[in-house]
Amino acid sequence: MSLCKRGKTWWISFTTPSGERVRCSAATEDKTQAQEFHDKLKAESWRVARLGDKPKRTWDEAAYKWLMETQHKASHKQDMKQVAWFQQFFRGQLLSELTREVIAEVGEIKCKETSPSIVIWLQFGPFYEEQL
Repeated sequence: MSLCKRGKTWWISFTTPSGERVRCSAATEDKTQAQEFHDKLKAESWRVARLGDKPKRTWDEAAYKWLMETQHKASHKQDMKQVAWFQQFFRGQLLSELTREVIAEVGEIKCKETSPSIVIWLQFGPFYEEQL
């Protein structure tokens, strides 16, 4: 069986069509919810392997992976602050839902919070670079 109970929590275990082993917690004590989560994960892995769909990723996953991969940077602490600021807007959203318009709106909010010189450069900087 693909579900097993450890303590009070249900755990999922299955092999993807590409042969990769998936084992994770369903984070629930309800077997029905665990089975539903298992079926969702298995169906998504099948679509990725057989139909070539891209896996659905959230902002949280992408931000975490990026922070883990860039720990060596001297500016890592500043990067962590930036990601924490963006979390208030993008937490839990799929990357496919983050359109250019959504990102532009958040960028405008960030510009209002920062110094006026940055706002001026963002508005006119590309124009001046073209003139050079």
